[in-house]
Amino acid sequence: MYVEILKSSINAKGLSCFIPVDIFNSLGLSEALCYTLHAGKLAADIYPIPYESNKKAIYLNDLLMKELYLYENMQLNIWKENNHIYLGPVVGVLVTKEDLSLIKTGVIPNTLTELFKANEKSHCLLYYFSNENFYINYKKVYGYTKISSSGELLKLALPIADTIYEQLNSASQIEYMIFQYMRKILTHYFDIQYINNHMYLGKWEIYKCLLSQTELNPYLPKTIPFDDFEDVKLFIDYFGKVILKPSYKSSKLGTLYIEKRSNIYYLYSKLQDKLLTISSTEELESFIADYTKEELFIIQQSFFSIKTVPESMHILLGKNSKGKWIVVDSPECLQKSSLESLFLKLGICIEKCFGHFGEIEISVILDSYEKPWIVDINIPPSNLKDYSHMYENYCKLRYLSILEYSKYLTIKNYESTI
Repeated sequence: MYVEILKSSINAKGLSCFIPVDIFNSLGLSEALCYTLHAGKLAADIYPIPYESNKKAIYLNDLLMKELYLYENMQLNIWKENNHIYLGPVVGVLVTKEDLSLIKTGVIPNTLTELFKANEKSHCLLYYFSNENFYINYKKVYGYTKISSSGELLKLALPIADTIYEQLNSASQIEYMIFQYMRKILTHYFDIQYINNHMYLGKWEIYKCLLSQTELNPYLPKTIPFDDFEDVKLFIDYFGKVILKPSYKSSKLGTLYIEKRSNIYYLYSKLQDKLLTISSTEELESFIADYTKEELFIIQQSFFSIKTVPESMHILLGKNSKGKWIVVDSPECLQKSSLESLFLKLGICIEKCFGHFGEIEISVILDSYEKPWIVDINIPPSNLKDYSHMYENYCKLRYLSILEYSKYLTIKNYESTI
């Protein structure tokens, strides 16, 4: 159930809130009681007054609008727990300072466009912000939002969010550290919920978690954490072809493919699209030592020659309004009930290890026998361009599921605290 927020011109009772009688009765309200009205982490006492109208609108006086940082024509969900009435949920999309600067200049990312399009159905108070835009003492954020579906993007003072959705794919490792500190502050003061429980996870952490699920084991390539060159040599001698992957998405180096043929080593950097030939083990050891000196890596079994390495296929998992995993998008060749069931179990497995998440991207390749192998897990998922084969349907499902899951997290959190 959602309502439109309108400003009351009636000066009766400073704390009066006028609510259509059918919504008033549906919420089980009483004129004799004082309620606490919540918008994000802001709250104000109100006395609800029913009025006859076919319009789904509640009227707040100017004082309440300013106190809760609400604006006319916002359309927000409304629900009640005991003597508390909630508007929202308030969903903040956290981006880097650079990305927010681009929005300010009119460079609008696809994620923003698609999220606000999905919000026409979800009716959350949705805004974009960065770490420099929030003020803890005032429980407010300066963020970019749309008041209505047809409205322009506005920078406004808004309530600190109930739920935060991080879009930090372009963040550096230093920025990640700043955002992690910000997470601790906001969680400590406001009990904010996060769409993804961790900002990022190491590949070895995820692999160890998946190994605990017996049904997933047959689909996991052999993988170990990189410690020294002997690990790489062991894998090359056994498999002939290996992959050296950075443990974290923020890496500047990218994936390195290594193949041994007739005592010659062939190396391919996917990020640089560069092929290198090395003729001795000693030279390879020196190259690997230099390549891995500043970052953590894993070593993974490869199934393909460097010349025929296929692009990974991506499966996106999301959450529905009941907090259950769903397959948002997958390539047609992987749309089998047995595989979809396997992917959903993967989502459950990761949550058991690391806490709740709202979206997970699974990267899969098919070997020469068309057996699927789970070669990577990305949290958060890649950008929209990786899903261009089902762009429209993908956008609708992905971002609608994010907002519906935000509602689930927020309502569940307030139910447990009241």
